[in-house]
Amino acid sequence: MKFKKLFLLNLVTFSLAAHTVNVPIPQLLAMVLNQQGAQLLQACKQAQQFACGTDGHIFGNAQACLGRANNLSQQEKNCLLAVYQKECEENKKGRYVFVHGQDFSYEWLSQLYKMLYEATKNCSIINHEFVRFYHSTGVNISKEQQRHDNLMKHGNPYQGGTCRALFMNAALFGRYGDTVQSFWLRRNNSYFYQSSGKYSTEFIFKKFNKEDVFKKYKPQLDQLQKELFKLTQNGRILLYSMTKDYVQKHVFLCSMGGHKTPVHIKNAGATNDVCTYIDQLKNSPNNISDTDWPEFCLVLSKHETIKPSPDCHVFSFNDVETQKWSEFNQKRDNLFAQIKKDILQTA
Repeated sequence: MKFKKLFLLNLVTFSLAAHTVNVPIPQLLAMVLNQQGAQLLQACKQAQQFACGTDGHIFGNAQACLGRANNLSQQEKNCLLAVYQKECEENKKGRYVFVHGQDFSYEWLSQLYKMLYEATKNCSIINHEFVRFYHSTGVNISKEQQRHDNLMKHGNPYQGGTCRALFMNAALFGRYGDTVQSFWLRRNNSYFYQSSGKYSTEFIFKKFNKEDVFKKYKPQLDQLQKELFKLTQNGRILLYSMTKDYVQKHVFLCSMGGHKTPVHIKNAGATNDVCTYIDQLKNSPNNISDTDWPEFCLVLSKHETIKPSPDCHVFSFNDVETQKWSEFNQKRDNLFAQIKKDILQTA
């Protein structure tokens, strides 16, 4: 991937050299990844406005972010820079951006679910990643809406024993002890490394009542899954890009555990408004006393936020070498196309 190589050759000015993102200078994340501590601290003294939440967070947490970025491999830096570039692009469109780290097995499960969703509903999905896997029919909309509204009002997504929210950060390297990196980098902190082991390929096919199709293609699917898991020891990073209306309807600001907690903003007082916080993070982060603790919960409802929406785009990133990832995707696309063809012919 050409632009990734360029980033690593000149981390400080990568966006200008690549002519892909027209955002204010300095690029604080690039300095963090390149471990340019003195230059970073000087830039933080001079900067007034930032291209995205990640740089706004680094502004107030420079030393901590340098520590969290220490000892990253070249491929891992490539991945973070690609996420950052997309974060800048989506912010430039006036959208609100969040990041979430996941076990790499979700890459397999999400693509399976997407393929079966498209085949059974005869549609095409772009800019979306599934993070929960439910039966695609028979949704009790009234019950789902009631659960959604209760979570948006009171928080505490673990009430009842099942987490019905996706925890997100507004910045890379945000939320110490519960960062995107904690879930993405397997070697960093196994305690935080969540596994989707309760799911399986067969489990996903059952959600669409396609057990017969699973049995037919089981050997090919098993082989492809093994090849995927050999590509990296790390997970993947999801970038969520939402409209303001979508954020206000489905996302709430919280502390660890999903408890709704207001943020104090200088000269404005306490607020629970997610968009207000992120606007301050990008434009006036010095007005926020501590940007390291806030988390954000996207309420997961079967009838709305689980499903694709133009108001909420989801992009997936990983640290697999470009050529290897391209070759794997070709194999996966070929097999999935064959499976979809079988399903459509028997529909």
